[in-house]
Amino acid sequence: MPDGPAIQQKIQSSLTWDEFTSLGNRFHSSANPYYVFTGSNFEGMLCCFHEMLSVGESDNIFNRSVIDLNTPPARRALQKMVDFVHKYGFSPPEVTRFDEYSSYLYANAKNAVFLRGWVGYHKQYKSFLKDTSHVADLEIAPLPHFSGNTTSSVFGGWSLMISKFSNRKEEAIKFIEFMFPEREPTDSV
Repeated sequence: MPDGPAIQQKIQSSLTWDEFTSLGNRFHSSANPYYVFTGSNFEGMLCCFHEMLSVGESDNIFNRSVIDLNTPPARRALQKMVDFVHKYGFSPPEVTRFDEYSSYLYANAKNAVFLRGWVGYHKQYKSFLKDTSHVADLEIAPLPHFSGNTTSSVFGGWSLMISKFSNRKEEAIKFIEFMFPEREPTDSV
């Protein structure tokens, strides 16, 4: 594309979801999915949803005694995920059954334009991809964001737990309290 370098630079500085959608209208083809993500009913889909929210939006949804998905930011992010499949056709319906592993296999086999994955993808792919010829073309880029917002990142997906057999329970509790202090939800969205 004649504006390829400008597009690449914009992607590296973080697109808005509207810019991502406009770009998808130019890049999307029936042969290659535009955006592959983990949309199955598990923590990976929740991570994709969470990352579409700003920190303040996330705090207002998740840092309460009851998780409230009936907010404009939650509905906006969830609707965008649905629209990728049903409105724009950017994501195949199969994403609703994908965990990370299956999303990686599918994206690689179908030469997807964008793949939402973990930062360890580049280190892990060699152990499970049969054809790695497309991997060299992939680069890590910031996730898109809604206009006027930033994204909120998710690190990992593993829980911190204390074994009932641990002889260091007090230290483990102090560490968990240090890592996850109670905060008041922010009102900024």
